[in-house]
Amino acid sequence: MEDDIRLKEVPFRDIPDITREPRFRVHVVSRTTPTTDTIELVLEKPEGFTFLPGQYIWLVLPKRSSTFGIVDRRTYSICSGIDERSLHLLIRVTQGEYLQAVGNLNADDEVEIIGPMGSAFCVPSQGAVMISGGTGLTPFLSIVKSHLSGGGCFLFLRIIARRDPSTP
Repeated sequence: MEDDIRLKEVPFRDIPDITREPRFRVHVVSRTTPTTDTIELVLEKPEGFTFLPGQYIWLVLPKRSSTFGIVDRRTYSICSGIDERSLHLLIRVTQGEYLQAVGNLNADDEVEIIGPMGSAFCVPSQGAVMISGGTGLTPFLSIVKSHLSGGGCFLFLRIIARRDPSTP
């Protein structure tokens, strides 16, 4: 059993030297509302942008940043598969001003993304159990989509609990 899982040591000298934030200006491709309090924001995937399943980006709204004189940003997990041509974000919209501004984005609006950031997760050969709630499933969507695009198979069980039974 102990031979099944081995942690690979990464020598300090092999860690990439990041001297600047990986920042990109992109356009919104589309914004849809799969539920009453959730939006799916689809962004252009910049040339050369690569990420691993489970990573996230910072979403920067340039107009808000100019208005407030700060880099106004929030983190969102990428829910696209690594081979998809665009970046998909699933965002729960609340009454906050930033999220209202995200909810008002339209196709061709310009935003900035910083990233990718965070750790990645690769499905081990023996499988994995992933548990999430609400928009917390977004990194898992990326993991599943990426795993399936690589020719793997996946048993996916979805249990849904909703505050509002009329929500699809």
